[in-house]
Amino acid sequence: YAEFKRQEQAEISDRLASPIERYVPNADKKSYRDHLSICIENLHETMQRVEDEDVEKAVEILLKADTLYVTGGASATALAKYFALFAKYLRKNVIHLESDISTLAHNVSDLKKGDALLVISQYRSSSVSTNLAKLFHNNSCDVLLVSDRQASPISPYASRSLIVCGRSNYMFNSRAATLAMLEALIDLMIPHCEKTMKDKFTIMEQVFNDFDVYSH
Repeated sequence: YAEFKRQEQAEISDRLASPIERYVPNADKKSYRDHLSICIENLHETMQRVEDEDVEKAVEILLKADTLYVTGGASATALAKYFALFAKYLRKNVIHLESDISTLAHNVSDLKKGDALLVISQYRSSSVSTNLAKLFHNNSCDVLLVSDRQASPISPYASRSLIVCGRSNYMFNSRAATLAMLEALIDLMIPHCEKTMKDKFTIMEQVFNDFDVYSH
């Protein structure tokens, strides 16, 4: 318990620190192999940390939602957009919620019980993401959190949390384990979405061809 509290306090301290505060000038030059080694360690620790049952419940949330909303602040915006793009291949009614607060109200105006929110949170949690999680929670919607922080302010609103490892010896935390977890969730959704997926691919491939989207 004492070790858990120490790690939790360290996470809070790290979360509030900006990347520039973590920068160490004149540090020994490192190679790309050092970074990749850290990513591999993060993946191994994530495999040890995350329970199979939590992943199964997470996939259930992603599949059963009437409308699946996906959001993330700062660097997690790109990860949220990435996940939403692939989820659209598999199931209907997937909405990527940008962190633009001027349009949030419009984009969640159809929110109802039975919908779900996937929140991707990295390093310092976005207040927009936290408030969105609270909104969905208060409207009896499932909230799935994927984060690299155990002590996330989003956690109290989450139906299920997948905590990955994002350790780094550099200025920025690693997003490798987060991306790998999102890819794993997509892979686990595929067998449950075969009919919908085939119908969607037919239409999407037609659009790709009609608009000459890809070079040959």
